[in-house]
Amino acid sequence: MRRLSSLVSMLVLVLLGLVAVSHPVTAQDATPAGGDMAMPAGVTFTPLAFGQAQQLMLPEAADLVLFRLTIDPGARYQPDANDPATSLVYIESGTLSLTVDADVDVLRASTMAAMIGAEASATPTTDGAPPFERVPAHTAFQVDAGDSFVVPGHIGGDLRNDGTDQVVLLIANVGPSMDGQATPVS
Repeated sequence: MRRLSSLVSMLVLVLLGLVAVSHPVTAQDATPAGGDMAMPAGVTFTPLAFGQAQQLMLPEAADLVLFRLTIDPGARYQPDANDPATSLVYIESGTLSLTVDADVDVLRASTMAAMIGAEASATPTTDGAPPFERVPAHTAFQVDAGDSFVVPGHIGGDLRNDGTDQVVLLIANVGPSMDGQATPVS
């Protein structure tokens, strides 16, 4: 799961860089009102999740994977504790009940909305750092649609759908290449 979070963070930075290169910045664009980003007509950039990996050691080649995981009501999923991937997990819909074998920093949807200026009643932190909610290892907790968190590699856990609706997760993973080398696209 940690692979996913690092991948998303890198993707956001790359997208922001591409936007900056393809869209000249003027003085008026430098400070967008209400957290809005200046984008070309017909293009919308919506940050969904943010996370921080304390330590991310990769070999020269890495696999980057983005996937959707759907958990039906009453079902459970237990990630492989041997997986070295770092994952950024975004809850697209539903409520997920989980326990993770490591401390987890959760970014709630309302906090993310405040960070991007999408919610007038929310107040981001004064120092600009995202205010994560720390959940200690082996503690049961829930995340709802719009929440996100990062899970380091080699961490097990238990993900459950205790509700009556499907839970849909978007997960970005980054970790060592499965074959030890980058695979060229043909």
